[in-house]
This record gives sequence, C-alpha cells and structure tokens, in this order.
Amino acid sequence: MKFLGLAPLGALFFSLLLAMGLELALSPSVSGLGANALWGLSLGMATLIAGSSVLLGLAALASRLKPWLWGPVVGLGLSPVFWLVGDSLAQGGWVSQQSWAPAIAWVAALGGALAIAALGEALRRLDRWWVNAALLVLAAVIWGVDSKILPGLYPLAHLLLTHLGVLAVLTAAFRTIWASRERLPTWTQWVSYLSAALLLAAPIFWFTLKASVRAELLLRGGIATNMVQHLGKPVETNYLTELLTNLDQGTPLSASPAAKISQADNILFLFVDTLRFDALPPSRTPKSVIRDSDSPFLNGFLTEECVTFEHVYSQASATHQSIPPTFRSIEAWESPDQNGRALGREYQEAGINTFAVVNNYFFEPRYDVTQALLDGFGRFGVYTVFEQNDVVPITKAMLEEHKDGRFFAWVHFMAMHDAGYNDEYLAGKNLPRKKRYQMSMQWLDRTFKTIVEELEAKGLRDKTAIVIASDHGEGLGDNNIWNHGPTAYEEEVRVPLAICLPQKKAQVIKAGSGNIDLVPTFNDLLGLPPNPEHRGRSLLGALQEPHDRTYYTTAYNSKMVAVWHQGQKLIYEPKQNIFMRFDLRTDPKEEKNLYGQDTAIDEELRRQLFLKNPTLLKSEIKNAGNLQLIAEKLGMFDGSNVTDTLLFLLRLAAASPSKTTDEAAAKLLARTQNPDVERWILTTLAKREAIGEALLTKISATPAREEELVRLGAHASVKISDPDQAKALIAKRNDTLLAAWLEWVAVTKAADASWESLILELIKRPLSQEATASLVSLLSKFEKSEALKTFNTEALSHEAEEVRIQALKNVRTFKDSAGLAAVETSLRNQSRGLRERQNAVHAYDALKGAEGLEPLLAVAEADELLSLDIVKVFVRHKDIPRLRKLLAMYPRLKRDIDWEIKRLSKKK
Repeated sequence: MKFLGLAPLGALFFSLLLAMGLELALSPSVSGLGANALWGLSLGMATLIAGSSVLLGLAALASRLKPWLWGPVVGLGLSPVFWLVGDSLAQGGWVSQQSWAPAIAWVAALGGALAIAALGEALRRLDRWWVNAALLVLAAVIWGVDSKILPGLYPLAHLLLTHLGVLAVLTAAFRTIWASRERLPTWTQWVSYLSAALLLAAPIFWFTLKASVRAELLLRGGIATNMVQHLGKPVETNYLTELLTNLDQGTPLSASPAAKISQADNILFLFVDTLRFDALPPSRTPKSVIRDSDSPFLNGFLTEECVTFEHVYSQASATHQSIPPTFRSIEAWESPDQNGRALGREYQEAGINTFAVVNNYFFEPRYDVTQALLDGFGRFGVYTVFEQNDVVPITKAMLEEHKDGRFFAWVHFMAMHDAGYNDEYLAGKNLPRKKRYQMSMQWLDRTFKTIVEELEAKGLRDKTAIVIASDHGEGLGDNNIWNHGPTAYEEEVRVPLAICLPQKKAQVIKAGSGNIDLVPTFNDLLGLPPNPEHRGRSLLGALQEPHDRTYYTTAYNSKMVAVWHQGQKLIYEPKQNIFMRFDLRTDPKEEKNLYGQDTAIDEELRRQLFLKNPTLLKSEIKNAGNLQLIAEKLGMFDGSNVTDTLLFLLRLAAASPSKTTDEAAAKLLARTQNPDVERWILTTLAKREAIGEALLTKISATPAREEELVRLGAHASVKISDPDQAKALIAKRNDTLLAAWLEWVAVTKAADASWESLILELIKRPLSQEATASLVSLLSKFEKSEALKTFNTEALSHEAEEVRIQALKNVRTFKDSAGLAAVETSLRNQSRGLRERQNAVHAYDALKGAEGLEPLLAVAEADELLSLDIVKVFVRHKDIPRLRKLLAMYPRLKRDIDWEIKRLSKKK
C-alpha cells in the first residue's frame, strides 16, 4: 500500500492527458463546435475523470491510512499546478530580470501545497453538516469564475481554477467516505495502483506520440502547451551544420526600388491597436465578425481612394513587442535599444515636423521600449481609454498648428482593444466580445471620416498621404484564442494596411508585405533616401512591381514564432522543436498541418526561418565545428556588398562569442571598403575586442575616412579598445572631427578618471553645438571637479535642446544650486520639449529635495504630461498624501498610484 499516496497526483496527471487527447480530437477543424465549447468540453471531461479516479483512490486511502494524511497528500498532488502558475509569473517583463525570479515557481509550489494541506486538515476537523454543501457551492462558484476568463489569454488560470474546483468536490467526497470508511470494499486499493502507474506512464506516453500529433497538441491545446512549455526540457536540435555547409554568398540586399509615383508633403499615420486583417476590405468576407454595415465610410474610402494590401504581417502579437521594431524597421527579436534610430528624431533632423496623438499607455513606465517611441516627436496629445472621443479635437488642433509646414503625424487608436469603445468605454457593459468589437469598429469608422474631412477642410488632403495600419490582430474564438499575445496564428499577427495617396487610383496588392516595411515606405513618401539599416523595404515599388518577401513574426515572449513565404506559413515552437506548416492559399484558417509531407518546402521554410532569426539556433552555435564553419564562410566574402547570408553569419557570430569568429569578422572589416558592410559588422559585433581594434587600425590607416569611420563606431557603440590612442587623437581634433570622437566616447561610456585632464582642456576651446552636447554627456563621471560643474551649469542655458537635456541629467550628480533658475525655466516652460521637461523634474528634485514637492504638485496640475515623472519623485520621497492629491487630479493614474501607495504603506 506504499503507493497509495501517489493516487491523487496520478489521477490529476491522467486528467491532463485526457484533456490533451480531447483537445486533439476536437480540434478547430471539426465543424459545428465553437472554441468555447471545445475548451469547456475538454476541461469538463478532464474534471469528470479526475474526480472519479481520485474518489476511488481516496476510498482506499481512507480505509488504510491516517486521516490527517489527506491534506498533505492533496497539497502534494496540486503542487505541480502551483509550480506552473509561479513559473508563469516569473516570466513577466520586470520579474524575469530579477535574480530571484527562478525561485518564484518553487515558492508558489511549496506555499500552495502547504496552504492546501492546512485547509484540508481544517476542513477535516470541522465536523458540521453544512460543510459539504458549502464545498459544493464553492466548486460551482470557482467553475463559474473560470468560465468567464478568456481561455486564450490565461490558460494557467484555467488549470488552477479547474483543479481547485475539483479539490472542493473531492474534499466533500472524502469527508463522506471517511464517515463510512468501515463499509469500503477492498478492491478500491487497485484503483490507487492504477493512478500511480498512470503518473509514471505520462512522460512515456507523451514522447511516444507521433511528432505531428505532438505538434497539434502543443500548438493548439491550451493544457498541453502550458504543461510542456513549463515542465519539458528543451529539445536539442541539429540544423546549423547542414545549413552552414550548403550556404552560398546569398542575395544582395539592395535598397528599396525608387518609386515611380509622386511623393507626399505630409503623412498622417492612423495606427489602430488590435485590428484584425479581416476587419477591413479587401480581406473582409461575409463570415467576418466586422460587417459591411459597421464601417460604411471606410468601405468606400478604402476601395475607391486607397492602395490596400491583403497579406500583411505585424512583427509580433503584442503591442510592446510589435510597435518598437515597427518604428525602427527591425525584426521582432532584435533589441530596439541597440538597433535602428528613433523615428521622430530621424524626421526631426530631416526638417519634418512631428506630432503624436496617443493613449497614456505610451507614457506609463511599464515598458521602456514603448516610452522611447515618442523620442524626437515635437508635440504630443494624450487621451485615456475612458475619453477616446478626445482624439478628434486633439488631432484637429495639431493639424491646425502644423498645416503650413511638412509634418509626420502618428495618431494611435485604442478603441478596438478590449474592452472596446463607442462614445463610452464598454467595460462592464456585459456585452459579448464580438458585439463590443463591432461597436468599436462603428466608432472608429465615424472617427476616421471626421479626420479625413478635417484634412480636406484645411486644404491638406491633396498633399497628405494617409496610412492605415495595425500593430497586431485579435482572436475572436478562432483557434481557441479570445485575445492577442499567446500565438502566431493569422488572427493575431495578420493585419490590414492601406496607403491612400493623393491622385492615386485604388489598387489591391496580393503580394506579401509587413509592418517592417512601413518606415521605409514613409521615408520614400517623404523623399528621404533609403536607410541601409532598415530591414524592410518601401512598398511604393510594389505598386508597380508586386514582389513577395519573407516575413518573420512572433507570439508574446517568443514562445511561438513563424515565417510567411510565398503563401506558405511555418510555425515553430522552439523549446520542443515542433513545426507546423500551412498552405494559406488553400487553408486560410490553418487547420491542416502539412509539415512532413513535402521535404523540399519544409527545408526551404526552415532555412528562411533561421536566416530571419539565427538566435533560434543559439544552442548549436557553441559547437566548435560550427564556429569554425562560421569563420570559414565569413572568409569567402570580399566585402563588396551586404547579402542575406552575410547578415546571417554575423548574427550567428554575435549570438555566441568566439575568438575564431571574431577574428574572421575583424579581417572582413579590414578588407571591405563598403560602408554598409562596415556598418553591419560594427553594429552586430560592437562589443567584441577584436572589432574595436580593427576599427581603430582602419581609422589610422585611412585618414580621409576618419570622420565617417568614427561616426560608424559611435553609431554602433563599438567598444574603444585602446583609450590612450583615442585620447591622443581627440586632443588633436577640432570641429566636426572632435564632435564625432566625443560622440563615440559618450555613447560607449569610455571616459573614466583618466580622461579628466583632457576634458578640462577641451572645455576651454570654442565648441560646436554637437561637440558641446557630447562633451556635456561625459561630465557625470567627474562630480568633484568645480570647473566641470560650472561648465555644466552654463550648459543648462544653452540654445540647443540636446545640450540642455544632457546638462539636466548631470544636475543629479553635481547638485549645483547655481543652476536652479535654468532648471525651473526648463520645468515650467511648456514650449520646451517633453524630454527636457521630464529631465527637469528630476533635476529640480535633486536640487530642492522635500522642499520642492509642493511646487512639483503645482507643475503636475498645470502639465499633465509630467504627472508620471512627478509620481516617481513622490514615491522616492515616500509622500503618500501628495500621491493621493495627484490621483484626485488624474484618475487615469489610479492603477499606478494605488500600487505605489500600497507598496509604500506596507514598508511603513
């Protein structure tokens, strides 16, 4: 009888296996059953089997073991479920970066088991007739709550709630069984043995399934996905050696083809959050959730005045992973902090005015990458989800302000994002999800009509390109998805796109395209030269010669990635090495997995996937043979141009540091004279010692290109491998060359105490605006120097905004009260840029301390855009009363401020 304690645990695993089987048997390809029905049926059946199996096992336990063992045994049985929930919490954006994140899953498992054990013992001891009835009511309430949760968004919540409901029912049953334990038959012990055997057989069962069956379960089934992704070990892969062996020099990455149509003076970019591809023509069908009657204006406008694109892919299925790479035209797996340039800053430097009308989400401190989207935008308008009607008057005011010059305008719409908006926020309206989506589309249609009419009224329509796009789609029941983020299926990553050009006839483009192409298209429209760092290409050339390219997209946290290539789509689950392939031309709903049926197509799509994201092969790169192959393949390039395979090799080299590959890349840097090749080597391998040495050597050997190469080093943040050599060169430079060198030193944070004498000498020279900005950014390392402190204080009043911003950052280091007047000017002058005013908040706090809190509250009342920075100041001072006053001013900050108040109250 020693195996009896495993009975509940075995039965729970058995129920999970059954649920997986039901998920497979009742896949979305079965007609007549909706996603909710599938989900409910599979979990309901799992609960039934778990209940009957565990009941019989507990009957044996009740007759053989001590009653107090009930709580610990069930707590142990549920501990894997708590572990899954804890592990999911540990994957959060901020939490995952903490050193203690791995412990969360184990703390949750232990805490959950102890809590269940204590609860079980308490209920066993409570000898009251009504306890069993209360437990059954509790189970009904838990399952009722479970039914209201979106299955595609919170699968682990379903898992936990389902088993807690089962636990309540089983506890009631156990109490009944214990009361009549003398009458139990002896055969019940064999059920316990069976449950224990099922526990042991579960892993074997999983790995004996066919790969196609595992793929179906893993990529479609909520239970299977979470069990395997959280508990399964990563599967070793072996693709790289073959890929490298067969690698040729690849296809040159040429610039976007020149457009053969007139360019626009202005761009109005209408970016809609959470808009499905089939919400608008030409992809809408009679079966789409959005009906023709929901968007009468857009139906006519898109089909009569716009170029629309049928197959468009976002970079990711979640906003904070989709928009940052979109605005820099980089792949979703690449860091926006290290690749590309801020869109607003790029246009600002080109002399194009910029303004943004956005939701307050983009000012919240949750994601630095979304806050950074606003860098370089000259003017801002902000609205909340509760007051989305404000979008129209704000946009009208901005258009009036900028009508006499060239502009790029980004207007972001949150109406389609759950819970929806139609002249009021639809949360709490108890309306079906699809109905809210339709109502939100009706509001969006009216709003777009008003904005287009405003363009015409101001005489801007004939010189403004209107671009309508979305950051990702939305699941509305397809593939068991009722939101966005978890997967890379079409409803989440495929989006609409329309480019409405003055005096250009309507057209439908069926060739593939992606949001990664948006910024190159904007540049083309505005007459700016192609940026060689952009991964996308302008779509204007496609209006004349449509062309298919390969597009990469990812689910939230990259647990599922995909590529689209010539109508075929390959979905990949990296941890378990699972593939699914769909021919979207014949299977647009992604119901028939074709992977394994055509080796040539599978291999080509795999190649395209890994070329797009070499980091998927990171575990294979460390192999010494593969490192040698990478170095050999880099050696076959003469550096005359950039190709897709050269980028692939450089990214492989970046993914796994190696002296062998670094030296091969350094040799390529030495022999190439192509700035684009140099740029890619430097940006990809910026932190490598060998690359820094090769760049300094090249600068010394080619003085005619010194400024160009130094700026490349600064742009890529290449490590300065020999600071003494750099200081000797800087001491002899002036004007633009000096500015370039100082920028390089600044971005790499290379200046330490040994640089002080050189900097003291430089501040005595007449400096350009650019050189001054870079020099000021170096000063924070030298807080004890009175001369540099004075220089920084003077820089607070400099005519250039970038210089003032750098000086304001340094105030927190120098704390020189002589600069208070200049800091107050930056803080209170609303004509100054947002970044300057934000830095002024913290500089003012550094100078005034607690004495400045009340004036900052007045600043917040006068300038809403600074409210979040002032929240940070009040939190730093643990000033709960002023936080409450700020909350009264701006109820939209309730979530952020309430959380901070609770945190501060606990510390007290």
